[in-house]
Amino acid sequence: MPTLLPTDRAIRVYRRTVLAAAPALALGGCGRAEETLHRADGLSVPAIFDGPRTPGAPVAVFSHGLGATGAALLWLAQPLAARGFLCVLPTHRESSGGALRDAWRHAGAGGGFRAAVADKVSDPALEAARSADIAASLAAADPARGAPFRLLIGHSMGAAATMIEAGALTRFGRIGHDAFDAYVAISPEGPGSLFPPGAWAAIRKPVLIITGTRDGGTEGDWAWRASPFYSLPPGEKRLAVIPLAGHLQLGGLGVAPVRRTVIALTTEFAGQARSHVFTHSEVAGADIREK
Repeated sequence: MPTLLPTDRAIRVYRRTVLAAAPALALGGCGRAEETLHRADGLSVPAIFDGPRTPGAPVAVFSHGLGATGAALLWLAQPLAARGFLCVLPTHRESSGGALRDAWRHAGAGGGFRAAVADKVSDPALEAARSADIAASLAAADPARGAPFRLLIGHSMGAAATMIEAGALTRFGRIGHDAFDAYVAISPEGPGSLFPPGAWAAIRKPVLIITGTRDGGTEGDWAWRASPFYSLPPGEKRLAVIPLAGHLQLGGLGVAPVRRTVIALTTEFAGQARSHVFTHSEVAGADIREK
């Protein structure tokens, strides 16, 4: 989901950035391939695989934001692949470029861009489609269910999907399967049109929430994005707030120091969650809270 974008010019910049810049990463690295997956409903899911295709490898599935593609999170998948993770980056077709263009059309009709995006994020059909994409990605990466560790990572609308999978209650019910061992939500949704207050109280697995002090959303500022942390039950839960980091920067576009901090937070958390040894985060560049 885009950050606060009050002008037509900002909307045009966001469209060029998300739809043009994110897929520009090369696909020619070692162990990287594009494949077509199949959901339980028979629909196809394009996905990028990166990392070792060996039995016993840990698995990381990524969920991108509204209007982007799976390639948008390759910058975050690559460090995990280098650490032995098999990474799967599906493109959520129902909430990719077409959904974002639809939001712009609705904004032009007078409803406002932020309201149109909020409607997309809280659409039960789009969230169910993301859940199906995530399930297909996990099944393809770990068909025998033998992976020693499964990690789900999402940005923006993908962070909402991550929290839903972890067990968060939505306004239309609980649709997650909690099929992963740990969860990373970058720029998640707070309470509002998608989640009721306290929606995250049933999540028991390790969770890392990352936001930034310029990470505004359609229904609140960065504190709204951080608020799910306070509803999570204690035990292997972490909140990281990166000073001056905005929404698109947290998604990998723009400032390199923000990317490096997000990578460091994610890889540290993945290692601790996998080993079941949680110590205080040693990552510099973020305000860390833990419980």
